[in-house]
Amino acid sequence: MYRLFLTIRYLWSRPFSWVAMIGIWLTVAALICTVAIMSGFLREMEVMIRGTTADIILTPQPDVRPEDNLLVQPPPMALIERALKTVPGIEGISPHILRPALMATSGETLDIARLTPDDTDVTEVIGIDVEREVQVTGFTSFLHQTVEQGDRVNDPKHPFHWDHGDDEPLPVAVLGEGLLQKHGLRKGDTFTLVTLPETVTLESASARAQKFRVGGSLRTGHYKHDLISVFMTLDAARDFAKTDQDATEICVRAGTGVELDALARQIRSRLAQVGMKIKVETWRERHRNYLSSVENQRSILGFLLAFFVIVACFNIFAALTILVSDKTRDIGILGAMGATRNGIAGLFVTCSAVLTLIGASVGCVSGVVLARNINLVHEGIEALFGIRIFRPDIYLLDRIPTEVQAWFVALVFGVTLVLAVLCALLPALRAARMDQVRALRYQ
Repeated sequence: MYRLFLTIRYLWSRPFSWVAMIGIWLTVAALICTVAIMSGFLREMEVMIRGTTADIILTPQPDVRPEDNLLVQPPPMALIERALKTVPGIEGISPHILRPALMATSGETLDIARLTPDDTDVTEVIGIDVEREVQVTGFTSFLHQTVEQGDRVNDPKHPFHWDHGDDEPLPVAVLGEGLLQKHGLRKGDTFTLVTLPETVTLESASARAQKFRVGGSLRTGHYKHDLISVFMTLDAARDFAKTDQDATEICVRAGTGVELDALARQIRSRLAQVGMKIKVETWRERHRNYLSSVENQRSILGFLLAFFVIVACFNIFAALTILVSDKTRDIGILGAMGATRNGIAGLFVTCSAVLTLIGASVGCVSGVVLARNINLVHEGIEALFGIRIFRPDIYLLDRIPTEVQAWFVALVFGVTLVLAVLCALLPALRAARMDQVRALRYQ
């Protein structure tokens, strides 16, 4: 009991000790808030990518036979579907025709020979079957999320249908909202896409241009996807790409509760059995590099801030070292009164534990509160100082995302407490081993 009484008395009479506690408070709060923000970014990226990507993506590969000097085209869609029907856990299949293209920023006609990278943008043409697509991705919901009411498609069930009297009959395309705004287009306008064979350059006469009509826009929330995507029917995409392929990729939706990695392994096994050369990826595997980069940034920031926690714990070591020197005479008195060496060591370990418990507890609470109200704090900083730290046009989000994980808060609290106690052991042992006669004579 005397240890707790003396701990409070010692700490109250030594304001320097509270500096160490404040250091732990601030570093713990910063660590929790920073990791919460990075976890929020990772979650938002996963949600956006998840919404625009199917559970599993199949990419048919052409089969090269060197002995026959022959390139065998991928198997037709019908054969692939027939093979997939025997795999349990699949709820939907949707074919895509993908083709990179160039989109002019000015005019409806293009002089192919004069096109330069400055007045064109690389876009991705995506041919889909709407009825099958809605069974695999959230395509229909994206059509409703367009901010500008006037740019929404007339009929989400038939987004590529256009019936406006005497308008020039053109294939209809639905553009990502970012792409539509970037080029200043509106629903009903026309634009031109240019496709190039992979083996020729932009200046080649083989470049083909085709005009399309804007049927509306969609908004997935994935900035880059909305900035490059041009959706159209499978037939329109196949005609634009001048290809006979049924699909350049096949999107698969898994049933509820089905483990994607296990399903992907089953699909690979089945396709290998029937001799089809098809690349199979889950949505995480497809976007592994992008997600890993965000997760890696979170780990690096957490690792760096963890060092600040260690530094704060060393402040505890410094504070206790000074405290032991200041209380040398008290240590001698305690020994003369019958205190054991373990009791004296426990006194200073208790000082460390009390400082850390208060600092880490306040740090955890303030870190969680700050993380959950970071947008209010950001708005306050902007209003007071005119500094805009978070820019939606750069980070692709309208607000700072956060995700506080209880297990991480508990981990930070526990590790900080353990580190602080370990840092207190050396000063505590020094106090316990002190010669009590000399301590009594200490001035």
